[in-house]
Amino acid sequence: MLSGAQEACSAMLARRWVQIPLLILCVMACGVFLSIERRLLPTMALDVYCQQSYVAMLTFLVVFGLSKAAANLFSGSVYDMIGRKIPLIFGSVLLIPCPLVLLFSDSWSFVLVTNVMFGVAQGIVNSACLVMLIDWFGAKHRGMAAGIFECAAYGTVSVSTFIVGALYQASGYRPLPMAFGVLFSLIGLVASFFVLDTSRLVIAEAEGSQPESFATQPPQLQTMHEEDRTHTPSEFAAATTLRERVIAVAHSIATYFRQLATVLWRCFKSRMILAAIVAGVCVNIKDGLIWGLAPLFFPSYSPGDNDPTTVLIALYTAAWGVCQLFTGILSDYINRKYLVTVGVYMQGFSLFLIAVVPVIVPSYSVRFGLWIVFMLTLGLGTALMYPVVQALVADECDPQWRASGIGIYRACRDAGYAVGAALSGVLADAFGLLASFMVIALLLLLSGLFFIAYGRSREELGQAATTDDGVMFTPLTTFSESASSSSAEWRSKNNNKHGGDDEDEDTDTDERQGDDLEQTNYREHHGEQLAYEDIEL
Repeated sequence: MLSGAQEACSAMLARRWVQIPLLILCVMACGVFLSIERRLLPTMALDVYCQQSYVAMLTFLVVFGLSKAAANLFSGSVYDMIGRKIPLIFGSVLLIPCPLVLLFSDSWSFVLVTNVMFGVAQGIVNSACLVMLIDWFGAKHRGMAAGIFECAAYGTVSVSTFIVGALYQASGYRPLPMAFGVLFSLIGLVASFFVLDTSRLVIAEAEGSQPESFATQPPQLQTMHEEDRTHTPSEFAAATTLRERVIAVAHSIATYFRQLATVLWRCFKSRMILAAIVAGVCVNIKDGLIWGLAPLFFPSYSPGDNDPTTVLIALYTAAWGVCQLFTGILSDYINRKYLVTVGVYMQGFSLFLIAVVPVIVPSYSVRFGLWIVFMLTLGLGTALMYPVVQALVADECDPQWRASGIGIYRACRDAGYAVGAALSGVLADAFGLLASFMVIALLLLLSGLFFIAYGRSREELGQAATTDDGVMFTPLTTFSESASSSSAEWRSKNNNKHGGDDEDEDTDTDERQGDDLEQTNYREHHGEQLAYEDIEL
C-alpha cells in the first residue's frame, strides 16, 4: 500500500504524458531559431553584414557559446534552489526578440547582442527541459529521457532547416524565415506557462518516497527535507527590517556561490564526469566548425551554382536527432561508455573524410554522394554520445545536485562552441578551410583516447571509493548547509512570535538525526558504494 507521499507522487506522475509534449514544444522553439542561425547566419554575415574574415564572421558563434555556457553553469544551481518552471518561462521570454532582430536590423553589433540573448535563452530552456524530462522519467530511464530531449531538439533543427531553406528560396533572408522563427518562439512561450515544476519529484526521490516502480536508489542514501530546500526564502520572509532583509539576500547569494563551488569541485573530482566534459567540449568544437564553416566549405568545392549545404546539414542534424532517441534508450541497457567511445571515434573519422573527399575525388556527383554518407555517419556518431554522456553524468550525480551537475557539464560542453568558432576561424584564415576540418578531426580522436584511458564511473572504482576523501561520493544531506545556523535563528524567532512550536521542532530534529544515523549505518555496511541497480552494465 502506498504512503501519502507516494500517492501524491503517483498522482503527479500520471500527468507526465501531458507534460512531456509541452516540454518538447519549448525545446522546438529553440530548435527552429537554431536552424535559422545554422543555415542562414554564416552567409548573412558575408552578404548582409559585410564581414570579411572567417574570425570576424564567426564572432557570433563565439558570443553564443560563451553566453550559453554561462547560462548552463548558473542555471543548474538555480533549478536546485527555486525550481525549474520560473527559469524556463524566463528563457522562453528571452527567445522572442532574437528572430525579430535578424528580421529588422542591419547592424552586426545587434546580431552579436542577439546571439548573447539566444545563448542565454537556449541554455536556460534546454537545461530546464532536460532536467525536467529526467525528473519525469526517473532513474530507470534517464537515457530515454536524454534521447527524447536531444531527438526533439535536433530533429526540429533538421526539419526546420529544410523549411528555412525553402523560405529562403522564396523570399531571401527576410521576411519569411525570420517570421517562422517568431511564430515558434511564441508557441514555446505559451507552452512554458502550462509546464508543471518537477521539484516535488526530486524531493520525493531524495527522501525515498517515490513509488517503487519509479525509484530504484536506496532511500537511505538520499535524505533531504523540504525545510532544508527552502530555508533561504524562509530567512527572507522572517526578516522584519530592511537591514535583516539585506543580510538575508546577501547570505542567500553567498550560499548559492558556495553551493556552486562545491558542485564544481565534485564534478571535476569525478573521473567519469571530467572525461565526459572533455569529450563534450571536443564534440561541440566540431559542431561549431560545422555550424560556422560548412555553409562556406561545401559551396567552395561545388561547381557553378550548386550549393548542397541545405541537404547536407539537414541530413546531418536528422541523423543526429532521430538516432538519439534510440541511442538514449539503448544506453539504459548496455554500458554507456561503449556508446560514447564509438560515437566520438565515428565523428573524428567522418569529419576527416569529409575534408579529404574534395582532394581525392574529382567527380562532383561522386563527391556529393560521399559527403551525404559521411555527414550521416557524422550525425550518427554525435547521436551515439550526445544524449548518452548526459545520462552518464546524471548517473554520477546525487538527486540534490543533479541539476547543478548536468548544468556544469552542459556549460563546459557548450563553451566548445566558442572554442570551435575561434579555433576554426583562425585556422581557416591562416591555412584554409581544409586545415580547420582536419585539425578538429584530430582533436576528436584524441578526446576519445582520453575518455577510454581516464573515464571511470564510481561503480567501476568500487572499493576505491571507500578510501576517497568523500568529496565526490558523499551526498548532500542538507544542500544549503552553510546557512543552517541562520535558519535555526529565523525559525526560533517565528516560534516565539507564534506561541512556539519548539516541541514539534525538537521532534522533527530527532527524526532527522535518526535518518542521518540510519544513513551512516547504511554506508558503513555497504562501503559507500552508490549503486544504480536498474542499469545493466
